[in-house]
Amino acid sequence: MTSRAFGAAFCFTTLVVVAAFASGRIETASVDGAIRVVIDVNRFDCDSAGDDVLANGLAVDLVHALSDTRALSVRLAAANGPKALQDHTHVQVKLHCSQNDQIALFAVMTDAAGNVARPALTFDSNFEGRFGMRADLTEAILKSLAPDERVRRDCVPDAAAYHRYLDVAGRSVEPAGRIRDLQDASLLEEDFAPLWARLGKAQLQLAESEIENAVAGFAEAEASLRRSIELQPHDPFAIEALAAVYMRTGRTEEAVLLLRDAIRNRPYSAALRARLGYALRYAGLLTESVREYRRSMQLDTSAGHAIGAQGQIAKALIYQGRYAAALETYREIRSLMRAISQPVDEKTLFYEGLTQLYLQDEAAAVQSFDAANAVETDSVWSRFALAYKFAALARQEELQKMARQLESDNVADGERRYRLAHFHALAGNEAEAVTQLEMAVDAGNFNYTYMSRDPLLESLRDNPRYAELLGKTNKR
Repeated sequence: MTSRAFGAAFCFTTLVVVAAFASGRIETASVDGAIRVVIDVNRFDCDSAGDDVLANGLAVDLVHALSDTRALSVRLAAANGPKALQDHTHVQVKLHCSQNDQIALFAVMTDAAGNVARPALTFDSNFEGRFGMRADLTEAILKSLAPDERVRRDCVPDAAAYHRYLDVAGRSVEPAGRIRDLQDASLLEEDFAPLWARLGKAQLQLAESEIENAVAGFAEAEASLRRSIELQPHDPFAIEALAAVYMRTGRTEEAVLLLRDAIRNRPYSAALRARLGYALRYAGLLTESVREYRRSMQLDTSAGHAIGAQGQIAKALIYQGRYAAALETYREIRSLMRAISQPVDEKTLFYEGLTQLYLQDEAAAVQSFDAANAVETDSVWSRFALAYKFAALARQEELQKMARQLESDNVADGERRYRLAHFHALAGNEAEAVTQLEMAVDAGNFNYTYMSRDPLLESLRDNPRYAELLGKTNKR
């Protein structure tokens, strides 16, 4: 490729896996061989906010580059988590700024005890050398930690274009703003896979939040992510996001196949494992879903990831009818939240209330639902909590009104659509409950295990349409 308007092109490191895997076999049984890596980039003697953005962007980009390997499981250091982690290599990159836009980079790798595990890496660079610095650092880390991996260099934008990419990657902005930044023509004309992956991810997030534009948004996200995967076929970041698009557009089977194939090539990606757990839950494979989430937690031991994964596991336990185990999981989540000073959110409180409702402890359920609304009154989770409160208190008229209101809310997701079936069934509107179930299945949520024995759908058991839907769901 040419560097177009920016002069000579630089090259960056992509990873080519040397080890092969058995054809037709999906390696999901173990993650014990992973080399777990935590990336942390800090700046020193850098006065401007832009230098913070540079450090953040470089960290994000290093994780992206190093994650595309068969041997490593790589993540960012948690901002409020421990630095020293058992069985992890901690790669700390320090950027030292000086006058004339000079940057000295020092990278050290330490083990969980803080002992230097590998020789330090040192680079000096000016603005034009930042991209080359990144490429050399990526290659050096890989050769040190996984020498059996072979390195290939591909050409991408020059330093000026790469610096603009780091500026976008390093900033915390809403999806719409990130899309605008990434769609800058001087960036999008370049064949840089991480850029297309981040654009697709932002388009996905925007589509998830704007139901009126969801169809077009998901299509745009899919196009961007497919472009990224054409350029970098095994990138876990892009594949996980594409699987999420499939899930949001009712293609659960395609998501499972995509993720299983991806895990063959990148077995130690926590993101791929967690997304597979999500897809398997939609498909009603609840034991397998829990297993994949637990494997993702073995790979990414950060408190933030554990909170998210445990929340998903708790849902699978609810669907299995293991309500006491689900409540115990929520107690573990609360403990993790306290450890990192994270307040309990309305989603957690809502699901605690739902579990208590299944246990027929209506008083405790109502208390949890009220707590959810005390935290946040204007979210889909707090509105769900209010609807289930009305159900627990047998306030049918208010329940029906809330169900109608939620139908125009952002409930395109198959599991959220399933909640509407609950509300209509509990309000005595069987026909509409089955319609909402059909829509949930069309959205990719064909969880036969849950649907066939859900106590909150008891009123539908003798409904012929419900029986027919169950048969179709079981076949799927």
